Amino acid sequence: MLEQTSIQLEEPKKPLEINAATLKATVQIEDYATDVLGLTVVQSGQYASFAEHDSCLIYPNNSFYRFSTAVGGSVIDFIMHFEEVEYKEAMERLTEYYLQSGLELREGIETTDKTVRKRATLELPTPADNNEQVIDYLSQERGIGVATLAALINSKNLYQDLNGNCVFVSYDKGIANYAMKRGTYSDFKGDVKGSVATNGFVINNGASQTVFTEGIIDALSIMELIDDPKLYNYVSVNGVGKSIEVVKNYIEGLSESKQEVDTFIVAYDNDEPGQMATEQFEAFMHEFYPLYDIEVMTPEGKDFNEDLTNTKEIYPNVVEEPIQVHQKTDDTFLSVTISESNCLKTYTEEGVVKKIFSFPKGSQYSKYIYTVEASQIMNVDPTKNTVTLQFNEADPIEVIKGKRVEGVYTVMDQQFIKAYELLRAYRNLEYEPESKQHVRLSKNDIVSFKEAIDKNNVEYRS
Repeated sequence: MLEQTSIQLEEPKKPLEINAATLKATVQIEDYATDVLGLTVVQSGQYASFAEHDSCLIYPNNSFYRFSTAVGGSVIDFIMHFEEVEYKEAMERLTEYYLQSGLELREGIETTDKTVRKRATLELPTPADNNEQVIDYLSQERGIGVATLAALINSKNLYQDLNGNCVFVSYDKGIANYAMKRGTYSDFKGDVKGSVATNGFVINNGASQTVFTEGIIDALSIMELIDDPKLYNYVSVNGVGKSIEVVKNYIEGLSESKQEVDTFIVAYDNDEPGQMATEQFEAFMHEFYPLYDIEVMTPEGKDFNEDLTNTKEIYPNVVEEPIQVHQKTDDTFLSVTISESNCLKTYTEEGVVKKIFSFPKGSQYSKYIYTVEASQIMNVDPTKNTVTLQFNEADPIEVIKGKRVEGVYTVMDQQFIKAYELLRAYRNLEYEPESKQHVRLSKNDIVSFKEAIDKNNVEYRS
């Protein structure tokens, strides 16, 4: 007796529809440009351009970017741009070309951004309740200013996971597409599961110049070392072996976003691998992307974090010398409680313990600092990381504005303000000198001052 066997027949595939997605996947820009526009394709490695329009590059993912006009996109965008027609007309011309060409229709997706599909698998670590360990490590051991760290945390580019690691995250169109973990107690570091390594870590400030660094901390160090960190965008390749792939991916992203970037600055380490990678970067760009200006930024030491930590002494958050604090406020004083993270430095001068503080971002004194002595410190609460300061209404408070010039902090302005003006700067409230008001601020209310100055031969920490 024969056993009956079941035979499963595959259902016939549904025929593909002619739409924007399938046409983008089927019709190559080079073919349309040659057959319809009569352009001459010039091949150079993986990329192509046209003899008649050498500023227009065609990428392997069938997208283009014309540097002379800062226009790019898909084959549909190509037709709209070069034939000067609207979307509907471009679709009609593309459809007509497809029907006449005899090409086999290919399955497409609605987006040409390949990273969208990849980044869906990114599994970000669970965040901790606070970021104290990360801030302590990056500020005290790496010299990154608290203001820079606060900005990264607020933009969700940095947070602390449950194991106390730094988690750096970068985004594309608001979706996380790359993340990296770095230990705060060890040299551990590695990409988060699901990250697309060739995306690199990107901070986009909308600038026309982009700095490429080997590591994320190198990028943060450069932000600290220059006057205006938002002068540049930053891309960390996180290993020079991935350098070329990261820059190719970054350029493709520029063509899709239509962001105008004209200069790439290579800021790799000052060692043999870093300098070899710099030469390879320059050679690659000159061959395949000659329209970009290429500059080189070389650290004086091994890397830019070494340069940063050599320009200033890193001080611990804890006060090494005991401070006698007052238990109650004198009626002639105004007081304010702020985050200890707003303290730039604790030091001793002529036997007197002093603290240097910054003003919050947004106040008229946001680029100034001021110094208090131990007698002006009412209370230090290590559990809440706050400090309460008191100021005599009658005594003027010296505030100083500084600027880094060629690695040296220089005094730019000096003023004297009243105690109520200082309190007003923290909360933008109307304080009267006789009000004796007390204002308490949370950690989140304070964004620390990121610049500091060298005063009385004492180096201040930003």
